[in-house]
Amino acid sequence: MGIPVLILGESGTGKTTSLRNFQNGELALVNVVGKPLPFRGDFESISKTTNANEIMKFMKTTTAKSIVIDDCQYIMSFQ
Repeated sequence: MGIPVLILGESGTGKTTSLRNFQNGELALVNVVGKPLPFRGDFESISKTTNANEIMKFMKTTTAKSIVIDDCQYIMSFQ
């Protein structure tokens, strides 16, 4: 079981940019909005899905050590 962490902040404060500190293969990224990353990176990714069932399936099947849902608040607005 992992430890859930919430990072909350104003737009443009570097929340997504902080992901560049992960090594390749260490992070699985669920990119809900489909926005481009502000750096070069190589993550497992689901792009442009707000379907919670698809996201849960992805989270169960990934082998990455960490999973990031960027932007979880966007998903919650549709539920």
